[in-house]
Amino acid sequence: MDSHRNKDPQIARTKNDSFGTEQNQAEKAELLRLRGELGRLRQESENLKPAKSEAGSLGGKSLKTPANKAEFQMAHRQVSTAMFRVGSALNQFVANNPYGTLVDTNGLPNPEIFANFPGLPLDNLEIQVKDVQSLAKALDEKSRSILAVTKSPIYYDLFYLRFYLLADGSVRTDFSYNPSYQKFRMVYPSDEVLVLDSIREHAQAHAGGITSEEVPARLTLNSVAKAFMAANGGQGPADLGQLTPYATTSEQQAALQTLLRFSQEEDHSLVKHQ
Repeated sequence: MDSHRNKDPQIARTKNDSFGTEQNQAEKAELLRLRGELGRLRQESENLKPAKSEAGSLGGKSLKTPANKAEFQMAHRQVSTAMFRVGSALNQFVANNPYGTLVDTNGLPNPEIFANFPGLPLDNLEIQVKDVQSLAKALDEKSRSILAVTKSPIYYDLFYLRFYLLADGSVRTDFSYNPSYQKFRMVYPSDEVLVLDSIREHAQAHAGGITSEEVPARLTLNSVAKAFMAANGGQGPADLGQLTPYATTSEQQAALQTLLRFSQEEDHSLVKHQ
């Protein structure tokens, strides 16, 4: 009997030790699982950061000047994504606020429109429609009316690129040699009209010898533009006139005058249409 009594506590301790070991192993396994899950969530959070940054930039001071084609394509995607978000915000706002205001007293977009769309630099966004009723009508008709436009264009390869958000939900662009030139004001033309305009402009340019001037001028000024950006922390010129000190040869100076002439012609066109 004594031997059995002595064995019972030993058996109990063995069982308890075994149970404790199994429990510890289960707890360790759960801890490892949780650590793995935490690591996965952190990685997903890191992966989301570029997307948030990409969706939150509309160009201007918040977006550096692209140094090459790959960076330009990335900048193009960033601003396009941001403009699509602007469209979503406008659609949501007009559905919930039929009598709301689109711009504040300073002419800036009403921040309430973008309450659910953080990260958009509204100081580089211009709302083109005057009131909610006009916006609702444009959205219902899904027209080519321009709802919003970026104030500051992206500079790349001697061009200034501006972005437009249309009522049909699309994002369009135009480029010029003049950073102040906004070719389209109220309505963005149909693709058919754009093609016809392009053919007409090309014919006029060819007749006036402009085409033969433009391409060599741009090629000649590539090194000038690179020199400017290298001296200015990678930023492009606010206007092409800033390239003047970097055009050191007579050929470069003549090429710059050619593009400045094109810029001035766009300036005259801008004044005429205002």
